[in-house]
Amino acid sequence: MVPGSHKMGIYNFFDYIKKMPTSLNDVKKNYSKYEMWVKKAMRKKKLKSIIPKMKKGDCILWDANLLHGSPKCNNNKLLRRSQVTHWSFKSVKKHYNPSFSNPKKSIFKLREVIFF
Repeated sequence: MVPGSHKMGIYNFFDYIKKMPTSLNDVKKNYSKYEMWVKKAMRKKKLKSIIPKMKKGDCILWDANLLHGSPKCNNNKLLRRSQVTHWSFKSVKKHYNPSFSNPKKSIFKLREVIFF
């Protein structure tokens, strides 16, 4: 995880690409550009990734915009489990998909929010 990365600002895909993606291959290309932006922004802000020291049963909760991932697994006999829970306000009916949206032009690809 990268402490402080949740304050880096918002990445708008359409500041870096010319047209709306039409396939998953396009999304992958665009995401690669996002990854380059992240690396540059981390260098500029002098942010470093860390691997938190955790014990069995520990849990981490983080801001949705915090950069996070999983380090290389050195021992395949050890298991890591994750549970992902997305919380939203009851009044929210839809979220937008940033890979297919351009907020600066008020273009939003929406997806329904389903509450259980």
